[in-house]
Amino acid sequence: MELKNLAAFVAVVEKKSFIQAATQLHRSQPAITAQIQRLEEELGVVLLDRHHQGVRMTPAGEAFLPGARATLFAAEEAARAAKLVTSQQVERLRLGFPRSVSREIIPKIVTEFHKLHPNVKLELTPFGTSTVIIELQREAIDLGFVRLPMKAKGIDIVPAHREPLLVCLPRDHHLAAAEEVSIADLRGERFVMYGRKWAPGFYDILLDRCLQAGFSPLVSSEIDEMYVAPALVAAGDGIAILPSMVIQSSTQNVILKPLIPRDLFSEIGIATRSRDRSPMIRSAVSISKAVCKQLST
Repeated sequence: MELKNLAAFVAVVEKKSFIQAATQLHRSQPAITAQIQRLEEELGVVLLDRHHQGVRMTPAGEAFLPGARATLFAAEEAARAAKLVTSQQVERLRLGFPRSVSREIIPKIVTEFHKLHPNVKLELTPFGTSTVIIELQREAIDLGFVRLPMKAKGIDIVPAHREPLLVCLPRDHHLAAAEEVSIADLRGERFVMYGRKWAPGFYDILLDRCLQAGFSPLVSSEIDEMYVAPALVAAGDGIAILPSMVIQSSTQNVILKPLIPRDLFSEIGIATRSRDRSPMIRSAVSISKAVCKQLST
């Protein structure tokens, strides 16, 4: 039973005229007549009695009218409710990222993103690199930032940011006067290290370089947040190798030295699900790449 046929029947009843009903519904009179006929054929009853003085309902039509009106009203209410929900919905984009990129990279991305998409709500959640990948795979976030190297099934990762690694030393350390520090210089030192379970690729690169220099690092503290490392170094817990953006220039009682060889970098990648090619994701990736390029050294 089509709603347009019900609407035609109710309009004819209310206007008592096929011509006026056609005008109200912006249709031709033959179209209204045909719709009423289809409705009567479907029901198997005559709803309207046509005569030279106009049109009036049959007893079947009188019985049918309340239900027809109720059905049309219910359909209008359903459409109104759907439109209301749609108008109130806020498009959102869910980002996951290591806290170590939250000071410089994320705020700039948020600013640039909202310039282009002012009505999109950004949901920002800090995660370790490994957790970012897991959350992407389970579709709990839409875009993530990860420490490289990193590979994962069903995930596309685009390198976006690079910065030098620095050696963070206690101020009274015997290497404090050196212009730069090599991996080999750190033999015998205790290390404050970002844990492998949070960024396995980053951890393994540092471990491999230590092994190539002839020693295995003694890890005194394994942390889940890089920003904690300078405070532990200042307290004498060991030394740390960290991305430059992690270390505030105001950190007290620590000395920062360039790390050699200079082919060692900290790199950040942008991760998305391989099958996700939505315009919003593409825009977010483009904005993120542009911001990261500006901040890379």
